[in-house]
Amino acid sequence: MLTLVLLLLSCSGDPGTDSGLEEPPPTRSCDVELRFPLAPGASTVEVAGSFSGWAPLPLTRTVPSDDGEVGVVELGQLPPGTHPWKVLWDGSWETPPANTLTMFHNGVENRALTVTDCELPGLEALSGSATADGALTASFQFTRAVSGSPPDADSLTVMVGDLPVDADLDVDSGLITVSRTDLPPGKHTVTVSLTDAAGRSPEQGLGWLPLWVEPEPFEWSDGAMYFAFTDRFRDAGPSAGDGDLGASDPSVDYQGGDLTGTREALEEGWFDELGVRSLWLSPVYDGPDQSFPGSFEWSYSGYHGYWPVHPTNVDPRWGAGETGEDALASLVDAAHERGIRVVLDLVLNHVHEDHIWIDEHPEWFGAEPCPCQDGGPCDWNENPKLCWFSGYLPDLDYRQHAIVEQTVRDIQYWLHTYDVDGFRVDAAKHMEHVVMRTIAQRLDADVHDAGGTQVFLIGETFTGAGQQDVIMDYVAEHELDGQFDFPLFWRLREALKDDGSFLALSDEVRASETAYGTFTPSMSVFLGNHDVSRFTTDLRGDECAPPFTDCPDVIGTDGDGAAALAARLEVAWGFVLT
Repeated sequence: MLTLVLLLLSCSGDPGTDSGLEEPPPTRSCDVELRFPLAPGASTVEVAGSFSGWAPLPLTRTVPSDDGEVGVVELGQLPPGTHPWKVLWDGSWETPPANTLTMFHNGVENRALTVTDCELPGLEALSGSATADGALTASFQFTRAVSGSPPDADSLTVMVGDLPVDADLDVDSGLITVSRTDLPPGKHTVTVSLTDAAGRSPEQGLGWLPLWVEPEPFEWSDGAMYFAFTDRFRDAGPSAGDGDLGASDPSVDYQGGDLTGTREALEEGWFDELGVRSLWLSPVYDGPDQSFPGSFEWSYSGYHGYWPVHPTNVDPRWGAGETGEDALASLVDAAHERGIRVVLDLVLNHVHEDHIWIDEHPEWFGAEPCPCQDGGPCDWNENPKLCWFSGYLPDLDYRQHAIVEQTVRDIQYWLHTYDVDGFRVDAAKHMEHVVMRTIAQRLDADVHDAGGTQVFLIGETFTGAGQQDVIMDYVAEHELDGQFDFPLFWRLREALKDDGSFLALSDEVRASETAYGTFTPSMSVFLGNHDVSRFTTDLRGDECAPPFTDCPDVIGTDGDGAAALAARLEVAWGFVLT
């Protein structure tokens, strides 16, 4: 059960006065009430937090619930924001449950109490649904600020997708209901905007609820997810910022691919012919305008997208004849018209040294311990949270809660601006759990609990064979929905080499099913990605090194060797796709 933090609703005026309403209008209160499930067997229960100077406070009362007793602590008025706190069971500090919102304070992880601003109105989605024949309904709740100012009906704007629609607003109750029929197949996200009579916008900004009209409910496990590595996928023409950035070789510099080209492939039906159901895009962030040192003592540009210099700007290189922002928006629209979901790649572990936060928030970055390496004090696997990928890629310190909150705001920006359907979380094991848990639980509260279409979170935790436990450390109802199955990936590659074994592959399949349990359908089986050598390169036994001419793509060429490689490649893809 998630911890409940209640901001008590009150009404203005004398409750004994006949206001003409059956019930008082929903109104925010500045009084905060804390509720949490009580652990059985505890003799004394207290809470302490920044709101009490960490002095223990007793329970105000207990109330029954379907899952047992709930402890209640009345805290009075607190300033808006997030406050750390903990429960003391029989005088001992707890370890906060993983399924509660948490935050770090002075290096210690605590529960997180979020206090809203009672001086502003509130707006939240209550429910939503869409049927296969195009009928859509949704409801939202407007809650008055403590002043009691009612919603301004004239300010109400409701959109279903790109279409403005009429909606019913009950000014007294604050209930907003939306209804549409005969919508075409595709995504139809409902957005609500309004102010109160005093001109104040809700603290949450927009009301936002994604819904789909489609013949049968979509499942992320029902089809292939295609990784479109933008710079190397398709070039639709000149883009702003195209050109030589001084990399050691053209092969490690921008090649001109763009989101416009990916959209053209969508519109041609290229992805439909492959049976693609979801499209994972390489990071779209604005990147640096020069090259930087990498492996093989070479200099590389940021063509891959994993060196962000801004949290929400789209790189101008990703648009051919249009801005990067317009290219991304039109690509998402084209995908949704075909029932294809779009997944953005989130780079949250680090930023590039040219990122705007370096100057704006230098306190968000700790001292560099040492670069990630095999073995030693900053081993990739033993100390993944301590090591940096490079000296010019400083890690974000998620023990500072301001970064967590900023990350949530940025994700809401990507969702509300581009209407994407999910996120791939890069380098999950290199970050504190708090950031992924906060993202997941906020999305649950804002979208899933109201009936909106799931915003899918899939993580990347680079591990070896037999390390399903590392994968599952980040997957739960309160965290990531799934991950890429690296343990199975390695066994698949081994099985199709001369010294491999299908028995070992079979054992790994069973081990994954056992470890992942009900999350097995949300785990992505894959054959290769942008962090490892190509499958056929492994089969050939090539040692790839600059200038990368010793590992050509031989599939489709003449000769028995190429045919043998192609045959094994077919077997590998047959395994992945079944």
